[in-house]
Amino acid sequence: MAAQSIRPSQFITTFGPGSILEGPDGPRVIYDLARSNVFHGQPVSDFSINDSGLSRVISNETGVSAQIVRLPTNADHNTPDGEDIYETEMFPKWSLCTDHNFLYRRRPAVDDKHTGCPQCAKHHSSYSAHVRSRREAIRFVQACKAGHMDDVAWSRLIRHATARCHPQYLKWHGGGSSLRDVELECPDCSARVNLGEAYSRALVCTSCYPERGDLAANNANNGTCHLTARMLQRGATFLYSPEHISAVTIPNLDTALHQFMASTTNLRALQAMNRFSRGQFDAGQVRETLNPPEDNDPRASVILSQFCDEFVLKTAKEVLAHRFPDTLADLQINEFTQLQQAATNGHPSQPPSTRGTPSLFEVVHSDVRTDLTWPGINSAHKFRVAPVSRLRVVMALLGYRRLDDTPEPNRSSLVSAQYRNGADIWYPGVELFGEGIFIDLAPSGSGISCGAHPKMDNDHARAWHDAFKTNNYEVKLHPVFVWWHTLAHRLIVALAVDSGYSSASIRERVYTRHNDDGTATGGILLYTVQPGGDGTLGGLTALVPRFERVLQAALERVGSCSNDPLCGEEKFNIERANGAICYACGLVSETSCEHRNTRLDRNLLAENPLI
Repeated sequence: MAAQSIRPSQFITTFGPGSILEGPDGPRVIYDLARSNVFHGQPVSDFSINDSGLSRVISNETGVSAQIVRLPTNADHNTPDGEDIYETEMFPKWSLCTDHNFLYRRRPAVDDKHTGCPQCAKHHSSYSAHVRSRREAIRFVQACKAGHMDDVAWSRLIRHATARCHPQYLKWHGGGSSLRDVELECPDCSARVNLGEAYSRALVCTSCYPERGDLAANNANNGTCHLTARMLQRGATFLYSPEHISAVTIPNLDTALHQFMASTTNLRALQAMNRFSRGQFDAGQVRETLNPPEDNDPRASVILSQFCDEFVLKTAKEVLAHRFPDTLADLQINEFTQLQQAATNGHPSQPPSTRGTPSLFEVVHSDVRTDLTWPGINSAHKFRVAPVSRLRVVMALLGYRRLDDTPEPNRSSLVSAQYRNGADIWYPGVELFGEGIFIDLAPSGSGISCGAHPKMDNDHARAWHDAFKTNNYEVKLHPVFVWWHTLAHRLIVALAVDSGYSSASIRERVYTRHNDDGTATGGILLYTVQPGGDGTLGGLTALVPRFERVLQAALERVGSCSNDPLCGEEKFNIERANGAICYACGLVSETSCEHRNTRLDRNLLAENPLI
């Protein structure tokens, strides 16, 4: 089989376990980590990603003690780039011969190994027959909302003349742009079914998870799924909807040594040492704890040897004193607070004095701007724009959903991506480095934030606020969140013009913090990242000195859309995911939006400028 290359970041965002990859030899389903053989016998811990804050949040979100592991690459295994290192399974199994219009399933263990379509001539080899059948793979599969997926039971779609009729192939009649122009015929009893009618049927779910090597032929232990399945095309976007969780590395864990000490295993060792010594320990004890003589871990030796005793001891105490977040909401509030502090004071406050300690998070205070207003309005409220010149983001894949059409899906419908290795549980993740721009409202005094967002009092704001109160104060329904989220989408499109990055490669993080008086404060981080290396080339941060032009492009026509009046007349209500928004005026790539292009309303933004 010809290899198909994907990047580690694509495994997290697009082609994770349970997805269908269109390869050069036909479609294949991506196995989960347990069946992939991707580690090739190496310890999983060799590929761990250190981010104790995110690991703790995942553990609390999922109810299991979890760590994050990156996907090994060909370079990690010293294998050529074109060689397969991750096992997959061909799927779907059925094929359509367009020469003879036969829908068939190749069965080399039963039929002649050199055949595929029953009417085609024998191939010169079994491999040639296999390749032909894979390139003719049918484009339809069946799936249910529980995450099950399988081949369509094609023969069962037909009401056969006799119960003993079990054909191994079907005749395909018709074609064109409509499924109702296609009919399937049994070659034995000549019974037929219209494909358009069959496409809309509720099908029996086979309870199969193909990423576990689990198809209808061997699913006896799966139990019975009580949901119905439906037929759909294998390339449908909602056949596979991954759910990610991510974190920005912020002070005070923003050096490589901090991340090393804060890994799950090392943090537990430091905590045990701290309890045993009653808080009285030195750098030598820290080094011995993290790299015991009997283990002599080369990786630990390399990183610890780069730092002096003073910095090792200081870092250990900072890691032990750090309060790790318990929930995703805590994590994001912590990020928001640290971003505002960095925008106020810069970070790091002074260059590191120890060799090998570059910060993973950097904001140059002299480059921060606090003089930007809404275009055309001389407002008392101003934007603060801070260039984040160094940025580390860790993203983990929690799992996926199928046939997901709800704005806020329930966690119970998630098929987990966890990998159990002995007593340890791992989630696949990726470590990315880059740059970004943090935007909030400029503080009026000496504080780090401006306080409350200006009051929004019109029909659009009230509709969102009523939904916020009705839905148990769901943060994403608050009008301040929607305001900043919509602004983020407008800015992503505007930044793509001058930054050198496509809009699909610029991502968002939207922050909202509720105040005690019922008001809220918001901000956004727009960033671009890539795996490996030290980051990107500064295309985003270079735009901060002329950010007026970016704001002008983003906001000058926010009240209009080429799809008006249809787009502009849309109003938010509790049964909708958005207000007035469409791809012509505000929706962006799924890789850019953390919230799946929901909770947006350009009318809310246009009618509530900063004044």
